[in-house]
Amino acid sequence: ALALARLYDPRELTPGRAGQLAPDLGSAYHAYRQAQELGSADAESELCELRGYVEELAVQGDSSAQFLLRRPWPGCAA
Repeated sequence: ALALARLYDPRELTPGRAGQLAPDLGSAYHAYRQAQELGSADAESELCELRGYVEELAVQGDSSAQFLLRRPWPGCAA
């Protein structure tokens, strides 16, 4: 789940990297949450860093980021 989240995470984009999926904040969020629920030690910090990125996008007017901020972000300060 953590590896899948990183494939969707727009912060992890590497030009020319094989296997990279189209960036998708929602899919990255859900995969990080799943990894967190499965006990991944890294998932919570990745999820919180993603939240910071999503907050920046929301301030810039990104409606999908604004919507995603309404979801629960366990372990992350609001």
